[in-house]
Amino acid sequence: FLAPQTSKDGAAANNAATAAAATSATARRCGHAVVFAGLCADCGEEVPAEDGVHGTADVQTTQRKRCRPGLVTSRLELRVAPTTLRAVEQDARRELINARQLVLVLDIDHTLLATRHTQSAERAKRGAVLMRLGRQGTFHVRLRPGLQHFLEKAKSLFRMYLYTQGTVAYAEAVVKLMDPTATFFGSPPRLFARETSPQGLKSLEEIFPSDASLVVVVDDRDEVWPPAVRNSQIVKVSPYLAWEGDSR
Repeated sequence: FLAPQTSKDGAAANNAATAAAATSATARRCGHAVVFAGLCADCGEEVPAEDGVHGTADVQTTQRKRCRPGLVTSRLELRVAPTTLRAVEQDARRELINARQLVLVLDIDHTLLATRHTQSAERAKRGAVLMRLGRQGTFHVRLRPGLQHFLEKAKSLFRMYLYTQGTVAYAEAVVKLMDPTATFFGSPPRLFARETSPQGLKSLEEIFPSDASLVVVVDDRDEVWPPAVRNSQIVKVSPYLAWEGDSR
């Protein structure tokens, strides 16, 4: 036999139903301004990629509309609404201006260091470090002479980011050699790499989607940047060729 429902039980059931209805109504009203790994950070509702804040039909279109706040993270799982993105960017600009800093975007290979594949049993030559990277192989790495002094001087003047067309695993490994204490590039590092950036030309919109006027780029190759950056924001440096026969 079922026990008769008490008034207390009935009140609890009513409260649960009211809370569920309120949660449902909140989810319906929520604009999903911040979505991480497919879940809304505000209401907890699942938000499919094709039903994101922009109402786009595919992931590539969503990325072009700058769903990711690159100033905060290079992770593709985090997407924010356009209004939220603008607010984040404005706050970051104010912070930089108040600190009297600019943004410095640095290439890695042949700009900050040089690497080459090597046999796993081969010892690193003088001035080089041996770096093992699983399936990607073993590398000898040489940091550009004067790199640490440059980073120390730049730290007070710039917020520094790294932008490479290499893989994330490779880039994170060499960052540990350049910045083992996360002094210059933060932890996790402010890093954009092959898997977290659009294919083709590098783009400052990955960091500042609306206004990249505070950004200076240092790269040994200017042809990997669009003409607007190439003509006014890039400091092209001579490539660091650390190995005999290095053709870049």
